Amino acid sequence: MQSENGAWGAFDADNEFYYLNNIPFADHGALLDPPTEDVTPRAACRCWRNSARPPPNSPAVARAIDYLRRNQLGRMGS
Repeated sequence: MQSENGAWGAFDADNEFYYLNNIPFADHGALLDPPTEDVTPRAACRCWRNSARPPPNSPAVARAIDYLRRNQLGRMGS
């Protein structure tokens, strides 16, 4: 369920249809599941942890790392 941009959302892939927030019964953005910098590393780690021998050059994990590098908000402790 990896999104096109390399990240993961909690329940769905590529669910960034922000126009859905404008329909009357939209429950404060609950219709969306955009990929995030929080869920992506968890999903990438689970990919490796669930493999007997994680591939050293996993394309899915490489795309996730690229996404995180593009979207990181800053460094801890700086």
